Amino acid sequence: SMAPKKSNKGRLSASQRENANKPNSSQTKSSEVTPPQKAAETTPVGKTGDEHSTEPENKDKQQTSKRGHDEKGAADLEKVTDYFEEKELSAGRGATSSTGIEEAMRALAEKEAKERETRLAHERVLRKVVISKEDVELIAFEMDMSKQKAERSLRENGGDSVKTLVALVTC
Repeated sequence: SMAPKKSNKGRLSASQRENANKPNSSQTKSSEVTPPQKAAETTPVGKTGDEHSTEPENKDKQQTSKRGHDEKGAADLEKVTDYFEEKELSAGRGATSSTGIEEAMRALAEKEAKERETRLAHERVLRKVVISKEDVELIAFEMDMSKQKAERSLRENGGDSVKTLVALVTC
């Protein structure tokens, strides 16, 4: 009824197998891939008094070499991917920085200059509008606003106090 215990020497646990299958991100050269360490060294049959079988160790060696090959392939793939991503970024950076940004900044400066010129022209037109001091005071008092705002509103409405009051009430 007492069955002999099976030895776990030379076998990897489930977590060890998972970790061995994952590529190591800290590896930079594919030639530096090292296979995972074996859990225990085995002794061939007949060398000592122990009667061990070498079959599990041979499977471990095959799995280790396969894992090493897979890790090397994953590292190579990562290198190729990084190379092309860097190439795309540098190509995009060069074209954008030299021509696209300069053109956009030039267009923006031109647009701002046009808007500034339009505002100045509008201000010149408003300064030419004739208004009376009494109309400015009336609008400032009735609408409870500063005299500067009342004067501006009156000028924008052509100096007409009634039109200015209607515009301010409906706003």
